Amino acid sequence: ELEVKRSEIEKEINTTEIYLIHIEKYLQSLQNNLHITQTTLANQLIN
Repeated sequence: ELEVKRSEIEKEINTTEIYLIHIEKYLQSLQNNLHITQTTLANQLIN
């Protein structure tokens, strides 16, 4: 009984970790896009 619960909890933790990794990659992508946008806007203001 306890081992089954432990196994279920470990699966939940693994799923959560994978989900967080996806969120981290998504946020990194957003940050990169924001940086590109800022650079583009800055260049337009200069020119």
